[in-house]
Amino acid sequence: MPNTLIDIFKLFVRSAVEPAVPLWSGAIIEKEKNGIEKVQKTAMKLISGSSYRDYIGSLKKFNLDTLDPRRKKICLKFAKNCTKNDRFKHWFKLKPPPNTRYKDKYLRPKTNTKRYAKSSIPYLTELLNENE
Repeated sequence: MPNTLIDIFKLFVRSAVEPAVPLWSGAIIEKEKNGIEKVQKTAMKLISGSSYRDYIGSLKKFNLDTLDPRRKKICLKFAKNCTKNDRFKHWFKLKPPPNTRYKDKYLRPKTNTKRYAKSSIPYLTELLNENE
């Protein structure tokens, strides 16, 4: 029965707290991260029932991640797919050769405001550079 509850959680609850993750993930603040994580913590308590000991233990039991690394995986996958797609690869410009001084593969967009610096394209570019 717990597997069915986990499947329901993944299908209905996670999809409600993670819509358009690549769009807003770079701008999320710590308080919002904690609020979203609290949804998963509560679900783990409800699904585990009387066998609940702690959050991390429940995640391991059900083979789940905390939501912050999950958001990063989703964003990185999205960004990599965009670099392969002709319609969207212009979002991430490759550094011109020679690229000897810095290890970054993609040019960081010029950001004049903090708001733009936290938006999706600079955040996704940063993720691509960290994982290339």
